[in-house]
Amino acid sequence: FVGDTSVAALADSPTITVEHTRPGVILGTAAYMSPEQARGKPLDKRTDIWSFGCVLYECLGGSRPFMGETTTDMIARILERDPDWNALPPNTPASVRTLLRRCLQKDRKERLRDIGDAIIELRDATSTRAWLGPVGESHVEDRRPVSRSRRMVSAVVFLVVGLAVGFVLTKVGTRREQAPIVRASILPPKNARFISIGEFEGYATLSPDGARIAFVARDDEGKELLWVRSLSGLIAHALPGTEAARNPFWSPDGASLGFFAEGQLKRIDVDAGSPITLCSALIGRGGTWGPGDVILFTPNFRTPVFRISSAGGAPTPITTVDPTKHTTHRWAWMLPDGEHFLYLAANHDLARAEHNAVYFASLDGSTNKLVMRTGARAAFASGYLLSLRGSTLMVQPFDPDRGELSGHPLAIADKIQTDSGSWSAAYAVSDTGILAYHGGAAPGKRLTWLDRGTSRRTLIGEERAQFNTPRLAPGGKRLAVAIGNPGDIWVYELERNVGTRLTRDQAYEWSPIWSPDGRRIAYCANFTADSLNRIYVTPSSGAPGRVEVVHADELLSAMDWSPDGQYLVYWQGAGFPTGAYWIKHIDSGEDPVQFLEAPFATGGARISPNGRWIAYSSNESGKDEIYVAAFVPPTVEAADKPASPAPPGIAGGKQRISTAGGREPVWRRDGSELFYIAPESSLMAVAVNGDNDRFEIGAVTTISEINATRTGILGTHFDVAPDGQRFVFPSANGEGRQPITLVLNWPAELRQK
Repeated sequence: FVGDTSVAALADSPTITVEHTRPGVILGTAAYMSPEQARGKPLDKRTDIWSFGCVLYECLGGSRPFMGETTTDMIARILERDPDWNALPPNTPASVRTLLRRCLQKDRKERLRDIGDAIIELRDATSTRAWLGPVGESHVEDRRPVSRSRRMVSAVVFLVVGLAVGFVLTKVGTRREQAPIVRASILPPKNARFISIGEFEGYATLSPDGARIAFVARDDEGKELLWVRSLSGLIAHALPGTEAARNPFWSPDGASLGFFAEGQLKRIDVDAGSPITLCSALIGRGGTWGPGDVILFTPNFRTPVFRISSAGGAPTPITTVDPTKHTTHRWAWMLPDGEHFLYLAANHDLARAEHNAVYFASLDGSTNKLVMRTGARAAFASGYLLSLRGSTLMVQPFDPDRGELSGHPLAIADKIQTDSGSWSAAYAVSDTGILAYHGGAAPGKRLTWLDRGTSRRTLIGEERAQFNTPRLAPGGKRLAVAIGNPGDIWVYELERNVGTRLTRDQAYEWSPIWSPDGRRIAYCANFTADSLNRIYVTPSSGAPGRVEVVHADELLSAMDWSPDGQYLVYWQGAGFPTGAYWIKHIDSGEDPVQFLEAPFATGGARISPNGRWIAYSSNESGKDEIYVAAFVPPTVEAADKPASPAPPGIAGGKQRISTAGGREPVWRRDGSELFYIAPESSLMAVAVNGDNDRFEIGAVTTISEINATRTGILGTHFDVAPDGQRFVFPSANGEGRQPITLVLNWPAELRQK
């Protein structure tokens, strides 16, 4: 009886153990969690009283008081239902039944306060006579002989109680002392690199039960996929169909992952399944999956938080951005009750960063209050709010029902990798006391020359946090580049290795483009105080004379300047990958003309050196490819019309250049080659001839894998020297090689401080 249906049944409970470090160390057992533990509230000795009641009930009744197929089901029953008291043996004494009810009170204020009281009750109940009659039977002395079978049942139940008392007192008394604080590292998969931080980040995330970890990594073929590893295993497995995945998040039962990819919000069943598209999410800024199949997410960089069913459908906003303080709501985090959540409200204008804060809100919109001022996303677990102070991860007691902090903040990890541009940080936490993070300073970037023979040397000596969208001047002796995030435009004299800051605006600036004579530079200034995005033209010498060419309330990215110096090609859209290419006469007041309509314009556009052709990236085939079409700029008289048809000989007005995907086309200065980045981050070359009416295309060859750091939304992240024999791009030595740090039972460390 005992071995089959009671104490031994504890082994079947979904227990979270540190199997890869110390077998059998209990971190959390769903079937025996108290309501406050399930809600993530601070724990005390009354939590152990609850666990004692659960085990005693199971020993007596042969089944757990709260059953369920999954951890989520068990927790729901713990929070919402009472045990089946009729499952107890009919002759269970009234005093034991009362004890069980007091131990399993959902409100711990009404719960038995001390395990010593339980011992007294059980000692009184363990007289054999107390078990001889069913509950409610008169206790008038009965001298009739007791049947042998009845005595056997009573003896067995008596033994069960004794075993339960000994077992529970041992486990409850030593449980916290047994659980060690363990630190470990997870290395990237073989021949792969983590993608943990940046504009296209995929930081690690832990399943709620702490059993598995998911992350984004780039494999040796250049594919960026979701990977999942069991913490009790040694090997991570890539999930097919998750190319370009970013910002993954787990379902409550740990069976599925939500993620962003290719401008969409998707989900995938981890153990078996293909990705399912839920809705559009052009620039995903975090998701969280709560009970009741509710997913909260931010679909774009300037939107509120939205709600959608995990089965898909039409998303609806559940927060409202206050434009006097903020421009974005993002990085939502669902709280244990499934009715409340946290989110970060921030302003892209650096001058108004004092308004950046984490808020506590409800799904029904009845609650929305400030929790704390901070410049990075927050999370909640084990009764604590986790947030960043600089690069230090801090925790502070937090009531998830009322949305209130208490006590004082404490540091639990230092040098967390962060991304100031998206207000993100590379850490994750489970409901079972496990913390994971990418530590150490984010790898610095350096601009690197790549010789066509694949040898590399550093171009600019100093290391920077970010180099974005480098562009060589027409003569190849100067280089314009965006530095920082947010950043300014700098101009470097390459022979002297001296840089000069060209801009000093409180804005995010990128995509510098040289005029054909090298005297001017066009660049983008995004996220300015009035929420408009602009393209400016300014003297490359740094002298006064900046002129606005284009402004819009959508994203902008400057692409190229026509060889005759008259036209600017740029991209405009609500967010990647939906946008269009436009042509603007720089020195006239004429309206710009759309060259390629949404939603296909994606990854860069460049005009040929002879001014006759334009190479551009489009995803009209279902993935990014490089195309060439005739560049016939609009005349002033026909400025409101699209570009003229391509010359005869080009089928359909365009020709595809890439053979298996590509982005960011760049011409060789003599027009004899086109270069682009293939999906596996390889630099490709195509021999071309655009001097005749028919555009001629030669063979595609691979030059080298360059792994150019792509941090901006759009823009070219490499450039070509005039002779076509060297290529410049930002890179980081060891990028993605830093391990993920795991901390098991991190709340115990707080008790030691």
